[in-house]
Amino acid sequence: DSIATLDLTINESYDDVVDTLYRCVGDSALLAGSYQTVSGVYVDTLQSVTGCDSIVSTTLIVDTVVYSTTDLELCYGDSALFGGVMYDTSGVYVDTLQAQAGCDSIATLNLTIRPLNYTVADTLQRCVGDSALLAGSYQTVSGLYVDTLQSVTGCDSIIEIYLNFIPIYITQNYLSICNSDSALLEGNYQTSSGFYYDTLSSSSGCDSIIITELVVDTIVYVQLQQTICQNDSIEFGGEFVNIEGIYYDTVIHQFGCDTLHILDLTVDTVFNTILVVSPSCDLYITPTGDSITTSGIYYDTLTSINGCDSVIEYDITINNSFSIFVVDTACGSYISPLGNIYTSTGTYIDTLQTSSGCDSLIITDLTIYCDDIDGDGIPDVDDDDNDNDGISDDDEGTGDTDGDGIPNYLDLDSDNDGIYDVVESGNGSQDTNNDGVIDINDTGFADNDSNGMADGSENTNQLDSDGDGIPNFLDLDSDNDGIYDVIESGNGVQDTNNDGVVDINDVNFTDNDGDGMADGTEPNLPNDSDNDGILDYIDLDSDNDGIYDVVESGNDSLDSNNDGFIDINDLGYSDNDNDGMSDNSEGSIPQDTDIDGNANYIDLDSDGDGCDDVTEAGFTDGDGDGYLGNSPTLSDSLGLVVSGIDGYLLPSDNDFTGLFDFQEPGSEAIFDIEQPSTLEIFSEGESLELYGEASSLSVIFYQWEMSRDDGLTWESLTNDSTFTGVQTNTLLLSNISRFYDNYLFRLKASTPGFACGDDIYSQESRIQLEQLFIPEGFSPDGNGINDTWHISGIERYPNNKVEIYNRWEVKVYEMDSYGNDNEWDGIPNVLNNVILGDGQVPEGTYFYVINLGEDDRNAIKGYVYIRRK
Repeated sequence: DSIATLDLTINESYDDVVDTLYRCVGDSALLAGSYQTVSGVYVDTLQSVTGCDSIVSTTLIVDTVVYSTTDLELCYGDSALFGGVMYDTSGVYVDTLQAQAGCDSIATLNLTIRPLNYTVADTLQRCVGDSALLAGSYQTVSGLYVDTLQSVTGCDSIIEIYLNFIPIYITQNYLSICNSDSALLEGNYQTSSGFYYDTLSSSSGCDSIIITELVVDTIVYVQLQQTICQNDSIEFGGEFVNIEGIYYDTVIHQFGCDTLHILDLTVDTVFNTILVVSPSCDLYITPTGDSITTSGIYYDTLTSINGCDSVIEYDITINNSFSIFVVDTACGSYISPLGNIYTSTGTYIDTLQTSSGCDSLIITDLTIYCDDIDGDGIPDVDDDDNDNDGISDDDEGTGDTDGDGIPNYLDLDSDNDGIYDVVESGNGSQDTNNDGVIDINDTGFADNDSNGMADGSENTNQLDSDGDGIPNFLDLDSDNDGIYDVIESGNGVQDTNNDGVVDINDVNFTDNDGDGMADGTEPNLPNDSDNDGILDYIDLDSDNDGIYDVVESGNDSLDSNNDGFIDINDLGYSDNDNDGMSDNSEGSIPQDTDIDGNANYIDLDSDGDGCDDVTEAGFTDGDGDGYLGNSPTLSDSLGLVVSGIDGYLLPSDNDFTGLFDFQEPGSEAIFDIEQPSTLEIFSEGESLELYGEASSLSVIFYQWEMSRDDGLTWESLTNDSTFTGVQTNTLLLSNISRFYDNYLFRLKASTPGFACGDDIYSQESRIQLEQLFIPEGFSPDGNGINDTWHISGIERYPNNKVEIYNRWEVKVYEMDSYGNDNEWDGIPNVLNNVILGDGQVPEGTYFYVINLGEDDRNAIKGYVYIRRK
């Protein structure tokens, strides 16, 4: 036999050895047989000392950062230097350094600043005369004292203590006893009147001194103080008293001292307060907690601090809130009354405010129906009016007249003139809320056949006010007056490039709701300046002054037949772009003569001269209100006044300037002072010039006038051999005869271009023949020299009369037609008693009166002296 023995040893393999290794970016580690530079888990199979496998799993982390964290606590007021910065506030601070191995080293500091222990202690009380050790000293005065200690953490701890010294309380009492009684005072029973002092300890432990005035008498005085409420009373001395004052009651004791009771009675009033409460919404809660929901007068009875009644009267107004429930649909988005935009189906609440300040809730049950563009609940395919503008989709068509990317049948303003299509279609009255659509939100709306179009607007013909074949909602000038509809509607300021439309080419244009109408024009109602019910954009006379708008706009030359329209019936008319507006009037801006911001076509006084256009145009305005005819005026469908007796003719140009009178400012004429002169002297056969000058804003027409009867009647002069320049401001009188002596002349200034002005007259100028030479004396002595009173020139006045009076006003001489053949020689021809013996008047001074005509208006008066030898 052969026996073989095997001694077998099984050595174990090593696996699942896990290690973590860090490397900076740019370094490597020999793992899994290669130098690794990327983070990951690497497995190496090695051989143990026993020759078996040994598996090592290494997690390699390659990073650019080495992290370190430091926790630090400091006291309030200290700081820490970290990263080159001093920090004194709690927080986490980070600093990035460069490690030796080349990796970043991010150090984190968790800094905690312990708070300052600031303790405000209770007030420390001491009696006057004591002291307290505070702030390092014994304090004897009330005040605030601060001690700085060290807390258990080594930080400052500040204690703030208010020290209060309690004074000694002194109480004064009055005590009255009978002379047979005694009172325990100062530790003994006292029987004598005087002041006694007792020292006690107060509740605070300090002294309390009671000073008692003791009165020992045969009468004991008992003082009482009592307060009652108004309307109450108190029994005293056997009677009920209720009036404030001092009362006395003496109680007589048979075997002792009498007692005198003294009552000091105070009566507190009842407080009545009237409180007018500002209007409240739905509910008012009184100060006592009562809830009031109805307006009215309410009362609360309270108790005052004295225990008496205090009555408060409330005048309360309660305003109620309102809530409205609306069911509505929309496509895409819905704008609520408050301006909120909703894009999904749901119930929404808008909270508005009523005029009384209370909430007004609009609860909208909204359905977003994206196949119903106008949100009326009718699918687009079944909807005859997809934009609810009162014009059927068939009439509007799928075109895009204004080129804004929205087809007409979905466009609320198909011509972008700032006027809703529903208004221009003639259905504006059905859009009661002026949002451009006729729908359930409008009063009287009905769609009984559910075709998506308001019943009231079905089968209506589209308005074409000017009859040019273009309906108003596509017509930029619906009345062909040469003024864009956008201007006449009141939206002209938004058409910044003056092309008749408000669109993307205009400054500040927006259409955020995508309805085809400029946002800025949506809330605006078209103007009706004259309130005749015809909106300006279809009114041929927007201010009812009897002048066509086309004339007042400055385009009258384009209306060759003067019918108020610029159309095919006028010479040179064209509309090549087919926008409903004459090509020649496009781009024109209506005239505003007086630059007051109101264009002439809506201005009753276009030139601002105070004279209404209707008057300056030459038309009749009986009541002077600036409208043609008498008010109330009646207008036809074109806005023309039919209650006037005239109008709509070519306006007046009375001063022939080439401008209508209503277009040029005018004023009444004013003459310069003292023109012409009041008196001009002439000699027969010579020439004379009269001059006057007036001023006015208007053209002035002059006319000289003459009066033969001292101003009673006047006649207009014409140019002839005597008068030249009769219609100028200078009148030339040539070769004047004595016939014109004492005639009056004046200059009339007319301003026909200012119809409200009257003719104005200059002051009157009188012309007189050269003055007579009247001697101041003569000597009737018969020597042939100066024997008679010779008046040179009097023969020019054959109807003269001369009268002579003495100093006593007695007539001594008179002569009609005085002249060379009957001159006075000093002999009286009127009998009197003042003649001398030779029949002559005595030497002296005499008074004369000379009349040159038939009356006394040009009488000449003076004195003549008669000298004798």
